[in-house]
Amino acid sequence: GYAPGVRSPWYDRMCEGMLAQAIAQDLDIDAHSSTVLFFDAVLVRQLMYEARPAAWVGSLDYDKDQGKPKSLEVGEGKLSLWVAPKADGTVPSGTYTIAADISFGTGKTPSCASIFNAAIGRKVGMYVDPWIEPAEFATFCVALCWMFVDESGEPALLGWDGHGPCGAQFKNQVVHLGYRKIHYRQMENLLTAKSSDEPGM
Repeated sequence: GYAPGVRSPWYDRMCEGMLAQAIAQDLDIDAHSSTVLFFDAVLVRQLMYEARPAAWVGSLDYDKDQGKPKSLEVGEGKLSLWVAPKADGTVPSGTYTIAADISFGTGKTPSCASIFNAAIGRKVGMYVDPWIEPAEFATFCVALCWMFVDESGEPALLGWDGHGPCGAQFKNQVVHLGYRKIHYRQMENLLTAKSSDEPGM
């Protein structure tokens, strides 16, 4: 019969080196204990409380052949900024990084770009669009990088999820546009992390 708390030598051997979540999921078949939040719930609530509305919402007009920005257009749009553009239509300089998560552009899930300013440790922009195709999204992101520059005019560092067909299409377009300030995937299973020659994250 069932004897709570009684453990077998086999069970003890299996538990060695396993995380508690894996033990609950694979050995105990305990659905409740096998789920865990990736982020601390208290921290998530705190950040939600501290969140503030965007300072600017609109769109970026850009050259779709060269991936260069033309102007920021205030109004309805999919681009939200927590830094106000200057009177000349540019944004304040900073140490920017743009990270992209790519969808197929069929409306089911959105492609997203997050803009970070490492100098102040804050997210300063976000773009969300479920209908933009991977290659077009790549061109948009390159234009966005040229909009967010540092004091010397260097564009933002661009990184993206490089897995799957969407990542490949995105990468091919970035390379086609000649954009080279990109994040390179870290090589795995090494004692010291090294960058590979594969663009993306």
